[in-house]
Order: sequence, then structure tokens, then C-alpha cells
Amino acid sequence: MKVGVLTVALLMLPALASAEWTVKPFAGLTYGGSHGFVDLDGTSGRSKPVFGGAIGWRASSIGVELEITGDPKRLKGSSDLVVTGRATSVMLNATWAMPRRLGPIRPYLTGGIGSVRVSYEDSLDAFTSTTLLAAANVGGGVLIPAAPRTEFVADVRYLRTRDGDSSPGGFGEPYLAYWRASAGVLFRF
Repeated sequence: MKVGVLTVALLMLPALASAEWTVKPFAGLTYGGSHGFVDLDGTSGRSKPVFGGAIGWRASSIGVELEITGDPKRLKGSSDLVVTGRATSVMLNATWAMPRRLGPIRPYLTGGIGSVRVSYEDSLDAFTSTTLLAAANVGGGVLIPAAPRTEFVADVRYLRTRDGDSSPGGFGEPYLAYWRASAGVLFRF
């Protein structure tokens, strides 16, 4: 019964007539990060490159997106002590953008929940692990028109997997926390 009522309510919304699918590839940097993993390469707080993409659906100013981000060197520095230190996040985000009628450049807010998979392998195989952590993110950015169905996107987000700090020796509970600044292109269909 509840599903039927929800379906009818969604079908009655006039904004759905202008609904569109979106695809957004992006690249950026993380900064101001910390983590609770063994830090053999001293990577905590260092900027790292990230790459990702999102597919979404939006009706008017409100939307949802499924975002996948790869951070191939999250816990890897320049030494040979860490073989792999990769983080991959999958987030389901809600977005709210200023209405188009208010101007061509549209600020937006976003936030969501998901998970981060951290793969860590050191050269001695002493701390090697694969960890899946629940995560949340929040942020905002701007949409800048580039063509009739294309926009440039720039945003800043904060991602955190859980509250808490690691112990001084780096043997505390695993967590990740960092800021991400990224830019990309949003295609609307």
C-alpha cells in the first residue's frame, strides 16, 4: 500500500516532466587528510590525486547520483615500504542546485552516504589488509554552462568514514577523513 501511494505521488510531481539523466567524469586532489592505518610512508595530510565519475538523475533542482571515486595512492608514498595503498569510494548522494532562472552559474549543495574500500599492502606483508568502511560526505560546488546539455562542474567535499583518531603508533581503529577538490564535466540526457 505504501509503495503504491509513493509511486502515485512521484508520478504526480510536475518536475518529473523535466527530469534528466546525468553523467559526470571528474578529477581532483584530496587534502587535509588523516587516517587510522599504519602510516609507513608518512602519507597522512598529504595531497593525493583522485579520479571518478557519477551517474545521476535530476528533476529540476533536486537530484541523486551514484558516485565512484578512485584514490590510487591514498596510503602510498614514495618509499618502497608500501606496495599498494588504494582507496575506492562508492557514494549515493543527494544534490540541490539553485534554480536555473536565477542565473547561468548555479551553486549547489550535496551530501550522501556510502562506503570506502581500502586496500593496503606493505612490502613485508605485516600490515596487509582490505577494509570496507561506512562513509558520509558533504559539500558544495558550482555548475557553469558550457553547451546546451553540458556544464562544467567544480566542487569541494569532505568525506569521513567514522569519528575517532588513531593511536600515536598508528595501530588505532582504521578510518579515513579528507577534503576533496575536483572539477569535471556534466553531460545531461
